[in-house]
Amino acid sequence: MFGPEYSTKGSPTYPSANTVLKGNGGHHVEDSNITVTGTLITLGSNTDVTGTLDATNLAIGGTTLDQDIATLSVPASTTISAFGKTLVDDASAAAARTTLGLTTSSDVQFDSLGIGTAAPGTTGVIRATNDIVAYYSSDERLKDNVEVIPNALEKVEAMRGVSFDWNTNQEVYTGHDIGVIAQEVETVLPEIVETRDNGYKAVKYEKLTAVLIQAVKELSARVKELENK
Repeated sequence: MFGPEYSTKGSPTYPSANTVLKGNGGHHVEDSNITVTGTLITLGSNTDVTGTLDATNLAIGGTTLDQDIATLSVPASTTISAFGKTLVDDASAAAARTTLGLTTSSDVQFDSLGIGTAAPGTTGVIRATNDIVAYYSSDERLKDNVEVIPNALEKVEAMRGVSFDWNTNQEVYTGHDIGVIAQEVETVLPEIVETRDNGYKAVKYEKLTAVLIQAVKELSARVKELENK
């Protein structure tokens, strides 16, 4: 460690190789674990840094922060407020995907998802403030063993269309609603009812359309038969 401003001979002391300025007043420290190459300061292994460290080109393990870091270990109480790139600075969804290293063909998994609203926090639930539209493949060329749904009217008669109030056994829906009862549907159309991981049953409502179409056709045929008598 050298003096604050001058050596014992009274000449100015300047930082040299393996030297980093420390604190105010021109103090500096020399250590074999610290190397200086131009404006680049490299901290070797087992080098402790206390206080605030401001740097525009900080390297950890030989890798600068604006590149990929395979492993970065910090104390549990450490808060990283900015890490090279931030989504809030991205001008578009495409730029945000690039920041995250994603493409349109990437596989991504979320616990829950909110679109236009906060994520619900319930595993597997998607909430949206508008319609979610999906198109199912109905092309005949994609289907084998095509058969008309038998006894469709009888199946419809086994189900009830009901109105009800959602209770507190779940956290997704609230208030008054209309629908069907999954257990009733399951007795006649088990292929459109599934039991979720939480044990509750769910109905694939869009598939009821095919049953209703065929039920109407069966009913129409009965009416025409009566009219012809």
